[in-house]
Amino acid sequence: LLQDIQNPRSKYKPYYDILPRDLSHLPLFWSDDELKWLEGSPIIPAIESRRNAITNDYLQICKVVPRFPELASLEAFVW
Repeated sequence: LLQDIQNPRSKYKPYYDILPRDLSHLPLFWSDDELKWLEGSPIIPAIESRRNAITNDYLQICKVVPRFPELASLEAFVW
């Protein structure tokens, strides 16, 4: 997906074109300052856990596929 979405001739281009480019409306992608609004909420530990899991997944893939960081940054992987 990370490679194919870059291909302007992909048969999935119409689908890719309707995907949101900005996910800042989701708390998972909020800054620490924005998350302060949810302080005391049980969602904060859930967000931290999910962020850690995504980062760990990325790092594990990078161990198995050393070229992976050339194909996708952590930011692209999270998206």
